This record gives sequence, structure tokens and C-alpha cells, in this order.
Amino acid sequence: MKMVCEKVVADEQAAFRCLQWKDTDFDFPHHFHPEIEITHIVASSGDVLIGDCFDTYAPGDLAMFGPDLPHRYRNWKSGNAHSRVVQFRGDALGKE
Repeated sequence: MKMVCEKVVADEQAAFRCLQWKDTDFDFPHHFHPEIEITHIVASSGDVLIGDCFDTYAPGDLAMFGPDLPHRYRNWKSGNAHSRVVQFRGDALGKE
């Protein structure tokens, strides 16, 4: 499985980037980025690959990924994939 480095484009004045994903599937490639990410699964269930750990996810799950940690969500059934994501740099809240 090929990994992709996601380029997170955010306003330079913003400390956080907030996204909402609604589609029939989570179809992101296995990817990583230097930003910290918090993901809340609103709808869908399936498999998640985080680093070298393979697990399942379900609605209500909340995950936090450190910088450069590879991850990927795949839902079991097409239909209703919905998540909310916050991405931020490690220094977003200050250097200390």
C-alpha cells in the first residue's frame, strides 16, 4: 500500500484547520502529514489503519494522531461516511 504525504493548506494566520467530510465512503489514501489531527467519526463504521495498528471504528469514536503518523479509514458499507477533523501544528498553542 503506497503512502501519501498530505499537504495541509491552512491560512497562515489560523492556528487550526477544521474540516467536515460527508460522502458515501471514506476514500482517502493511506497518508500522513506534519500536523496533529483529531478525528471524530459521526457516521459509518469500518477498518482503520494507524501506524502499524489495524482496528475498527464506529460512530462516536474520537482519535488523535501525532505528527507524521500514517492513518487511513475505510468503511465497510457505502452510504453515509461522516467525520469532523481538526488539524493543527504542534506549536499552535505556543512553543511551551
